[in-house]
Amino acid sequence: MKAPANPTVVLNNPIHDQYIIQFAPELVDFIKKGEKLKTYRYGDKYSYLKPGNRVELREYGTNNFISLAEITDIKTVVFEDIPLNLDQHEFYESKDHQRRVFSSYYKYIGRKITDNDPFLMISYKLI
Repeated sequence: MKAPANPTVVLNNPIHDQYIIQFAPELVDFIKKGEKLKTYRYGDKYSYLKPGNRVELREYGTNNFISLAEITDIKTVVFEDIPLNLDQHEFYESKDHQRRVFSSYYKYIGRKITDNDPFLMISYKLI
């Protein structure tokens, strides 16, 4: 599951109800196939989530329903510690490729992602 070469550019911070996590359109098929079961989210927007919480996974831009999921783990990491190749998550060719993808998804912060930027790693299972 290779990360996209041309990821969706998110210009505005997606606003939605709690217990909804949105995903770029290019990731939807990976989720539906059960291949993508981890996500990284910039900042602490989802810090209210705890293992056992149920969430809706929806497509960014259309708000189309993807699946219900249950949170299995959540932890804080900084960008420089995010691996390039992690089970149940798309892989990246290099740290530069990873930074370009993340910076595209978080374009609305007005700058490129830096090594010390905080992310939540959220693991989930489809239900």
